[in-house]
Amino acid sequence: MSFSGHAAVCFSLFSKEYEKRGPGFFKFNNSLSEDKNFMEELKKNIEMYKVTHRDVTDKRLYWEMIKMEIRSFTLFFSKRRAKQRRNDEEILQQELSNLQRKIGLDPSEENVSKFYNIKFKFNQLSLLKTGEAILRACEPEPRAASRESLFASLKRFPPENPKMDIMP
Repeated sequence: MSFSGHAAVCFSLFSKEYEKRGPGFFKFNNSLSEDKNFMEELKKNIEMYKVTHRDVTDKRLYWEMIKMEIRSFTLFFSKRRAKQRRNDEEILQQELSNLQRKIGLDPSEENVSKFYNIKFKFNQLSLLKTGEAILRACEPEPRAASRESLFASLKRFPPENPKMDIMP
């Protein structure tokens, strides 16, 4: 039996005084500033917050109280919006599944058209969900590759160049 300095070690600590961590630092999601509903509700709420905390005489404390209320509202609004989007996504996914079954039984133009309309809505929702964080600048230039050359490169095994990008 031999020992090495490279052996994995697992170490766990347990304590009765363990404290669960909170949500962490608050960072404002800039995409909310583009949401008209959020901005309208926030403006109304800020006026309400001003009235609620008007008795606070220290201006720093007054400002901290307003910020606290804004943070609270922002988190509430974000969670509500995320839940609504999840529900919308689930509904669209169910509609897509139902339309796929219908197309299997009756591939009419109407069913196919409905399918693509729902799929478009679903894709739009997916873009919103990701915050449109697609880095287009990092995407490679599209290559003009014929279908035959694409499938020819897929048939080679092992590939001549393992680092070769197959998708155009």
